[in-house]
Amino acid sequence: MTGHVMNFEQFKQRDYHLIPKPLYWAFYRLPDYHKQRKALNQIRADITSFLEEQERFQQFTLYFLELRTDSHIYHKIGITGRTVKERVAEVEQDARKLGSVQIAVKHQVKGYAFLETFFKHKYADYQLEFGQYTEYFDLPADILKGIEEDLNRLEYLSLDRIGKIKAGMQKAKEQGKHVGRPAEQEKTQEFLQKPKSQEILTLLQQGFALREIERQTGYAINTIRKVKNAMQ
Repeated sequence: MTGHVMNFEQFKQRDYHLIPKPLYWAFYRLPDYHKQRKALNQIRADITSFLEEQERFQQFTLYFLELRTDSHIYHKIGITGRTVKERVAEVEQDARKLGSVQIAVKHQVKGYAFLETFFKHKYADYQLEFGQYTEYFDLPADILKGIEEDLNRLEYLSLDRIGKIKAGMQKAKEQGKHVGRPAEQEKTQEFLQKPKSQEILTLLQQGFALREIERQTGYAINTIRKVKNAMQ
């Protein structure tokens, strides 16, 4: 059995009313489905590429060094796949052009190596003309303070620190110790998530008195007090 096959435009003009209103949004996207599907495939490929690049960068450590000469203080940012100590030994050789130099490691953060490029672009005005090297900077005190604050925050979020925390939690679990919030706190959070508690919380936050909430909801006054105390 054969029949006339109606195209999308004909259907839209004559029979669109047959489509349930909640599905209108999907119906009007049908003509673009193929194009959007191709775009989705490209997005998936881009995400895969990004994740692979991110995983590669996470193997490196971002470091920030202070180079103190007899007359001035300079700074260097860089990344390394080895230990920072090994890299500093090489920097000492490179920095001889500055004269007698004492090097101190100010920060080292694993998992944020991609920020080296961002740093060099952001502080390009303070880059030191130092042969082929682009990671040396002569930074004003106010700029340096902001950089130090940012790097302190990064160290708090570093993969090394998070890894140590997870390892410590796993070790505690293996030793039979409780990990996470205290059991009593878990019970309190569970109690406050109940629909009845949420309703009471909403009224408390709106400033209603306990007796008024009792009148509006019909809940026992002791239950309302319990919610209030748990909230506090």
